Amino acid sequence: MVVLGAFAAVAFYRFASDFVGERGAMAGALLFATNPFITPISVVPYQEVLLLACLLLALHLHFQNRDRSASVWLALACLTRFEAWVACPVFAGMAWRRGRPLWQSILLFAWAPLLWLGSRRGLSEPGTFVLDRALSFERLYRLPFLARHTAVNATIAALAMAALGAYSVVRERRYRDPRLHALAAILGLFAVAILFSAHGTPPDLNRYVTTREIHIPLVLLILAAAIGCSTFPRIAIPLVAVGIASGAVGSWRFLAHETARPEIRLGYELAQYLDSHVLPGEHIAILSPPIDTGLYFRRAFETGGDAGLRAAHHVLDEVDTSPLDVQRTRIHSRLPASQFTTGTGDRPQWIAAWSTYVPPDDSCTRLAEQARAHPDRILTVAGISVYVRRLSD
Repeated sequence: MVVLGAFAAVAFYRFASDFVGERGAMAGALLFATNPFITPISVVPYQEVLLLACLLLALHLHFQNRDRSASVWLALACLTRFEAWVACPVFAGMAWRRGRPLWQSILLFAWAPLLWLGSRRGLSEPGTFVLDRALSFERLYRLPFLARHTAVNATIAALAMAALGAYSVVRERRYRDPRLHALAAILGLFAVAILFSAHGTPPDLNRYVTTREIHIPLVLLILAAAIGCSTFPRIAIPLVAVGIASGAVGSWRFLAHETARPEIRLGYELAQYLDSHVLPGEHIAILSPPIDTGLYFRRAFETGGDAGLRAAHHVLDEVDTSPLDVQRTRIHSRLPASQFTTGTGDRPQWIAAWSTYVPPDDSCTRLAEQARAHPDRILTVAGISVYVRRLSD
């Protein structure tokens, strides 16, 4: 993930160099590489940073009239996340305007989505969902919601430079540049597509989507900052320095906040404790709240009806549905996954019971009560505890 993040920063530099000189592109790349949202998100296995790297390289190559190479990188972006699909008609339109036949332009820049649709017989496997075609007025709130988070996560220095960049574009009439038209079209199509996303998030599935969707508008804002750096180099030096410093501090604070959350921290601390106390072959019963599949099944039914609901049950039969606390503990632990259980089955030698756990039956109740009554260790984060006990032979 670190390599992919660095690769994305290089891709941004190449992309920005199509609009500004070397110094402006470098300033923008440094703001990109230290952004307090992009940087911490890129160290976990989310796909957004790879999406940005592939899409930015595709844009750079397309601006250089290297359509075949751009086609490959755009295809990789499309096979990474669906957000890249909105760029396909824009790329095809640019190629068509440069004189390439329309059918050839479409095939060149849409072959990956077409291949995906043909092989999957739709956007996604049965039981999963991507789009919700039933648009409601409340979903319009997603746009200012993402815009606000884009501004908040850009740093004040980057926002100031972006404002100067926008002023420069208007003053010098650079808005006539067809490359900027292409970027505006991608942003516009992205804004429309986000209204039909089936992946709304609580507390309101219509009004909110994951904040990770700000990656594309955030990159365009940083490009505007790079243009501002190129136009006003004297102002840019102190502002970029402040932006880099505040971005690094913001990234550290973001990671500190995320890893301090009890649902994240407790699994790690439990794994560390178990690694130093559990003997080979001993089994650990982790008693924690199960995954809530109600929302997933409801969305599967809303987007696919009874067939979608049946397929959703089949999907869950094929994947690991053990509680997330169990999965996180296993990931952080050096112990084999076979030593972890989620029930009472064979009598375990260890119990780790979450304070938020509600036992579903008498056997789990007895185990949870044993751990809570006489724990060998209590791990507590933000008011949530894990009671750990080794059972006597």
